[in-house]
Amino acid sequence: LYDLDRDPQEMHNLALDPTYAAQLATMKAELERLKKETNYTEAPPPPPRPKVTGPATLALHYSFDHDTATEARDDSGMGNAGKLTGTELAGGKQGDARRFSGQDSIDVPKSKSVSPADRPFSVELWAKAFEGNGVLISHGGKSNGYVLYLEAGVPHFGVRLPDGLYEIAAPKAIGDDWVHLAAVMTGTAEIRLYVNGKEVASREVPQFIAQDPNEILCLGMDRGSLVGGYGSENG
Repeated sequence: LYDLDRDPQEMHNLALDPTYAAQLATMKAELERLKKETNYTEAPPPPPRPKVTGPATLALHYSFDHDTATEARDDSGMGNAGKLTGTELAGGKQGDARRFSGQDSIDVPKSKSVSPADRPFSVELWAKAFEGNGVLISHGGKSNGYVLYLEAGVPHFGVRLPDGLYEIAAPKAIGDDWVHLAAVMTGTAEIRLYVNGKEVASREVPQFIAQDPNEILCLGMDRGSLVGGYGSENG
């Protein structure tokens, strides 16, 4: 409630001034009349933000130091070994690594322990880019899931939810040296991207990934329907 003749900039609210109590009551009554006349209803409050707390559990860890000819061994103890398709061993940042061409992948069978459904999660890896574009890790497809990939050398992290794709990206390319990347869905449904331990991008998303994706978890080539905004299965 403002006196626009004396206070045209609306700097002093008079609603709590007893002198204007009668005028305030009249205005409130008129507002209620108009709301009934127009069938106005208050908008429902926004749903509460998701919030999950609890200890993290290591679900998958590939060191590549003791793989077989066909299988990447899982050091987490959760039994999530991956099927090797085309990828070759190479020297890594620490110990062994895997070199991926556009058609190479490590395919992880479906398991409850690696499901991102309805909970926070994080994925971390060391990467050395030989080309500017490529999928690093993906789980899911065009209905739901997540992906970490490079576009022109710039790391992108995306989550696919029922209402669309939510993506964040680093401000610059990672270059051609070894880089540690981490993509996180927090316990309050915020996605974050880290490069060498430094947070470089974040945003809130409406919810966690709603259900376990039909498509399996893949390192390298995205063999399901495409999760992110890239144009082909290998980014």
